[in-house]
Amino acid sequence: ISYQKNSNYFWQLKNYLTYANQWGKHSVTAMVGQECWESRWNYLSGSNTDLPSDEVHNVALATGTPSISSGFGSSAMASFFTRETYNYGDRYLGTYTYRYDGSSNFGPKNRWAGFHSVALAWRFSNEKFFEPVKKVIDNGKLRLGWGQIGNERIGSSYPYQTNIVQERYYNLGQDKHRVNGSTPSGLGNRDLQWETSEQSNIGIDLAFLNARLTASVDAYIRSTDNILLSESVPRTSGTRSFTRNVGGIENKGIEIVLGWKDDVGDFSYSIDANA
Repeated sequence: ISYQKNSNYFWQLKNYLTYANQWGKHSVTAMVGQECWESRWNYLSGSNTDLPSDEVHNVALATGTPSISSGFGSSAMASFFTRETYNYGDRYLGTYTYRYDGSSNFGPKNRWAGFHSVALAWRFSNEKFFEPVKKVIDNGKLRLGWGQIGNERIGSSYPYQTNIVQERYYNLGQDKHRVNGSTPSGLGNRDLQWETSEQSNIGIDLAFLNARLTASVDAYIRSTDNILLSESVPRTSGTRSFTRNVGGIENKGIEIVLGWKDDVGDFSYSIDANA
């Protein structure tokens, strides 16, 4: 028989403050925000053998050798962020965002990191010189972007510090005497830091035939640095794994998207359930 009880606790708090204003052809918005959350868990389990009968469902009434295990853990994150936008005559558009994140997955000196992004757009189809072409191209917008994002998903086992686990039995000497002992489950790395991805792109959006046909073309370069990786190490080292930042990777590409949207009129379809 075995029995296990699990408990999970999660709380989250979010706050946003937004300002918006418009005068003439100018339009601006500004937002500041804050988020934080914490997750905690624990479990307790027990098992045993040699019950008096199959009708007895109680670990304490079994006569075998009992086994008890338990565990607990927690993780938390806090974020502060802002976003500002500007629009002039629906022709010139700009957006700036910034966020500052802190994660319990990293040690004190690398716990916090900041990430920026900037986006600019020019809707040239709203310019006066474009009016003769409006009969062919309904909408046209040129876009430029650059931004960063962070990754801290390395579990909640606090890999920046060395964790100890219990090894239940060691065979010592010729008598095979069994004792309890402890060993590191992983080697801690206090220099562990956020994995960061950075992307730059340039794109154009076009619409034809009263916006029924749309097309978008984007060219981008994305680089990821300080990739988080858990590596296995020989057991002869006295531990099992080691988490570290292991360099980077770069991706380049061109993305083309075509779309068609039209009114096909009334359409209905039915199935005779008795057929």
